[in-house]
Amino acid sequence: MLLRYPGGKSRLLSNIIPYITDLIKDNENILSYCEPFLGSGSIAFNVLKKDNYIKKVILNDKDYALSCLWNTVLFNFEELEQKILDYKPSVVDFFHFKEVLTRRDEVLREEDPVSISLKKIAIHQMSYSGLGVMAGGPIGGKKQNSNYNISCRWNPENIVKKFKKIRLILCKYDILENNIYSLDYKEIIEKANKHTFMYLDPPYYIKGKDMYMCGFDDNEHYLLSQILKESEAKWILSYDDCDYIRNLYKWANMEGFRAKYYIKTIRNKKEILIFSPNTSQ
Repeated sequence: MLLRYPGGKSRLLSNIIPYITDLIKDNENILSYCEPFLGSGSIAFNVLKKDNYIKKVILNDKDYALSCLWNTVLFNFEELEQKILDYKPSVVDFFHFKEVLTRRDEVLREEDPVSISLKKIAIHQMSYSGLGVMAGGPIGGKKQNSNYNISCRWNPENIVKKFKKIRLILCKYDILENNIYSLDYKEIIEKANKHTFMYLDPPYYIKGKDMYMCGFDDNEHYLLSQILKESEAKWILSYDDCDYIRNLYKWANMEGFRAKYYIKTIRNKKEILIFSPNTSQ
């Protein structure tokens, strides 16, 4: 995955990837792959590194700093690479980066994209469980008197190596408009058609507001369910398993499983995969 990210799906690949790859393999009319909630991109990367019929890719994340990082890694990596190799984590930077990255989007968009990208990488590497701006402080705390310090997750050579691997895979595809969007998910779903497969990983219902800058309220969870109900695309949706979500999607197919994370509040929790009615399990 692109970076350490709360709720990232790298530990759930064996639960999710087989469904997606089998569906794409069995449907030659699926020509595009879409993720409205890209996040750290572990699902997209592991789907697209396999041989398939996919021609076009549509990727989006509402978090502008995250979409900025994706665009920089894929289309303007040289300058970022050197900044990563030169950077040294510090407690002062953690709090400064948090202040910058929580500014309004219209203000943040005036910043240099490469600078934003470095800040986004660094704050997720410096924070407990990759919580980034949602963390109260850095690994090791303000006084750095823990067994683990702020630099314990910072390995610039490995980060650069990982980014190059991601670029090699994703840039083989026709990425729509050569852009990882930072739009509302509704605008991205509108770009999907009957030749599109969508994987959706929206903010968790129960803990989403504590983990992400762009969390959902009940109305957004409801709107997503209604939009997907009308979509002609095939899709798979992952969520935290709870009665509210099961009720929203009672018209779709579902399969529950247990997931292990290393964030205390969501450790060993139940997750659910929801399948569009035109997608067989």
